[in-house]
Amino acid sequence: MTNEASFTGFLRTLLTILVVWWVVRFLIRLYMAQRAVDRMRKHTQQGPPDGRAKGEVRIERTDDPRSTGSRGRVEDADFEEIK
Repeated sequence: MTNEASFTGFLRTLLTILVVWWVVRFLIRLYMAQRAVDRMRKHTQQGPPDGRAKGEVRIERTDDPRSTGSRGRVEDADFEEIK
């Protein structure tokens, strides 16, 4: 009789642990999915309109001192004179 009650308690405890694990896992996945959606919204937001007509293209010079472009004289390292 005691073995049977103990086995039933073990199964009930195991089932409880599994259900709690599934609920926690579900909540974590839901939270991570919401964060991914928020990140996508943040990265797809457009800046304020600047008065250009739709389809109008403009090339602007940035003159940013932090740019990673090369400065000074540039030489091709693989240059070879052909005779």
